[in-house]
Amino acid sequence: MNAQDAGAVPPDDAPAGLAGLPTRWRAGGTGAHGSVLMLHSLGLDRLAFDPLRAVLDRGWRAASFDQYGHGAASMHVRFTLDDCVDAARAAIEALGPGPVHLVGHSMGGAIAALAASRAGARVASLALIASPPAGGAAYRDRGEQARRQGVEAQVAGTMARWFGPEPGPAAAAGMDYARAALRSMQAEGLACSWDALAAFPGYAGLRDALPRVLCMAAADDLSTPPEAMARIVRDCRPGAAELRELAGGGHMAPLARPADVAALLQAFWRRTSS
Repeated sequence: MNAQDAGAVPPDDAPAGLAGLPTRWRAGGTGAHGSVLMLHSLGLDRLAFDPLRAVLDRGWRAASFDQYGHGAASMHVRFTLDDCVDAARAAIEALGPGPVHLVGHSMGGAIAALAASRAGARVASLALIASPPAGGAAYRDRGEQARRQGVEAQVAGTMARWFGPEPGPAAAAGMDYARAALRSMQAEGLACSWDALAAFPGYAGLRDALPRVLCMAAADDLSTPPEAMARIVRDCRPGAAELRELAGGGHMAPLARPADVAALLQAFWRRTSS
C-alpha cells in the first residue's frame, strides 16, 4: 500500500509501505465518524492501541502502524526524526481525503505534532498522551547507553518509568506486552528512537501551525506528569490547547486505562469535527 492509495486502508493487520518504510498497519472501525491515526510510544508498536481501539465507537476508523525501529519495522535501525514524521504524513494520506485526527503517545506525540504542523488542513486535531514538551540531552544519553550496553540494560528502568514501582496484578498483561515489544527492538533502533526524541524542538515554534490540541496526562505518571504537559499548553496559541488529567494509568494510560482515554478522546474529536 502506498501513501497515495486513498481509501485502501486494510481492516486489520497487513503489510504497508509508508514513505519508503516497509511496515505493518493495523486498523479498525467504519470511518462513519471520521479517521484517526495513532502513533505509538518509543518501545511499543502498532498493537499498543488495541485496548483503546476495542473501546472506541466503531464509527471511528482508528489506524496505527509500526514506526521506524519498532515491531515489523525493527530492522530499519538508522533513521531520523524527520524520517519518522515523513512516515506519519504518508499514513495520514493513506487514510483518505478527509481530515484526520492525530493521536500521539509519548514519543509518538512529538512525531504527531511535527506531522500536524506540516500537514495543514489534512489534520483535524492533535491529541497528545503522556508526551514530553521537548527533547533534550537526557534522551540522547539514553540513546548512547543503548548503543553501549544494548536493549536489555534499559528494560528494567523503562518498565519502572512506564508502570511505576508497584503496578499491581491488573497491569500484568500490559506489562508483558510492553516488555516483549521493547525487547524485540535492536539496540541501534532503540538508540535512534531516543535520538529522534532528543531532537524534538518543542511546541513554541509550532504553535501557529497546529490544530486544536488535547493534552492528556495521568496524575501518577512518573515519566511525563501533568505539570510537564502543562508546558505544552502554555507553548501553544492561547485557547488552542487544553489539559485533561487522568486519575491513574501512569505513562501507559492507553494500555492501563483505555476506557478513560477513549472517553476524553471521543469528546474532543466530536468538538473538533463540528
